[in-house]
Amino acid sequence: MALRKFLRNRPAGPVLRTLDVDTTQPRPRVTAQISAGILSTGIALAVGHAIAGLIAPGSSPFLAVADSVVDRAPAAVREATIDALG
Repeated sequence: MALRKFLRNRPAGPVLRTLDVDTTQPRPRVTAQISAGILSTGIALAVGHAIAGLIAPGSSPFLAVADSVVDRAPAAVREATIDALG
């Protein structure tokens, strides 16, 4: 019974609730967000590489990603890259 009353009296569309947000402050620019993402990724890789250098040099996340890319590359691309870069 209460469910029927609720369904009859509810708004037709979706109920949108806004939080108490201060919209007067400017949003960060997209370039700042991209720069922050690239910088944090670089820092994470550098820290992982430094720690791996102290513990086990072969376990570096940078080397693991590079090996994974090389393993998944098509043979023709791999051979052309080896010929170009040595």
